[in-house]
Amino acid sequence: MKQPTLWADAYWERFHEADEARRRQGAVHRETLPDGARAWVVYGHAAALEALHHPGLLRDADEIQRIMRRHLGPDVPLSGMFAKSAMLSDGADRERLLAPLKAHLGPRMLRRLGPRVEEITAELLDGVDGYSGPVDLMREVAFPLPITVLAELLGLPETDRPQVRSWTSALMGHDQEASAGAGAALTAYFQDVLAAKCHAPAADLVSTLVQARDAGDLDDTEIMGTLFLLIVAGHETTMNLIGNGTHALLTSGAWARLAQDSSLVDQAVNEVLRLDCSVRVTPHRYSATEVTIAGTTIPPGEIVLVSLGSANRDPERFGDDAHVLDIHRPDASSHLAFGHGARHCLGAPLARIEGAVVLRELTRRWPRAELAPNLPNRREQAVFMSGWHTMWVQLRP
Repeated sequence: MKQPTLWADAYWERFHEADEARRRQGAVHRETLPDGARAWVVYGHAAALEALHHPGLLRDADEIQRIMRRHLGPDVPLSGMFAKSAMLSDGADRERLLAPLKAHLGPRMLRRLGPRVEEITAELLDGVDGYSGPVDLMREVAFPLPITVLAELLGLPETDRPQVRSWTSALMGHDQEASAGAGAALTAYFQDVLAAKCHAPAADLVSTLVQARDAGDLDDTEIMGTLFLLIVAGHETTMNLIGNGTHALLTSGAWARLAQDSSLVDQAVNEVLRLDCSVRVTPHRYSATEVTIAGTTIPPGEIVLVSLGSANRDPERFGDDAHVLDIHRPDASSHLAFGHGARHCLGAPLARIEGAVVLRELTRRWPRAELAPNLPNRREQAVFMSGWHTMWVQLRP
């Protein structure tokens, strides 16, 4: 079958095939992104590890912004995702930016959050129990669970959550104008939230960021970049994990196996993260010097992206059935869905908890569930994320 054109409508439904075709052609390709920027994209597991640990590939928000403006023009507004945060920083700078987050995402807080995740999940599933027709699990479960958990961590009002979700979706999409508009709207919103926390601090993460700023540890730009990072890393990725997991389990027959043996849920989450990871392409890095990856030389001052989706489905690492869900796969935990080494995602444990609780409870309550036959689901069209716009499921006990 002919491979779809990069970024065309057909591509988003078959991007895994397209990425594997790219990998077979070579580990490193120079691509034009939907926003018009040019970037070197690394495919395959071995090349991805090489790129993720290469000392010549750095993350620095100011330099990445400069390179992006060279590609797009000096007056083109950039997404808020290019603001300075731990995601676009290295070394001591990154540790400084992560420090205020660790108290809210560390082991002690996760032990407290686990029961709350179960409580929210039960409330959401109770809300769809008894539906006679198909349920869109993206709208009813995958969206509200992580946004509720994150909003409670940040201290955001419940009434604001649907609008925040709408802005976040546009922010991560491939429409440059819509992304920039959503970024501006989120910036204005967070400025109001920060002002409110200055006058009425609470035991939430936004108040912690304000305290760090007042202590001279962060500036306003860094706070804004951190909030953008949390919205994407703490919400979009978990939402996608739930949607991707539902689809993969239902289309592979593993749903029934998980319903029969809930002890397999952690293995199932790992395998879903491998097969269809929420972040399909890493955030931007740039080549500080001439860099060689898998035999391809990349000049200095270039944007470099790593295809985590391609790495996690690489048959040279995971075998000829790498494109198939196998919840008993012994090496599924070797996936790169949360990065690798020192840059492993701080929020990974919380995402695992949320994904495991939802998939365990969905399969327990509705062991005979199936995808709704007459309501096709469609992928989100986002370069950096892998997720579903809808996930229509017929729930059957």
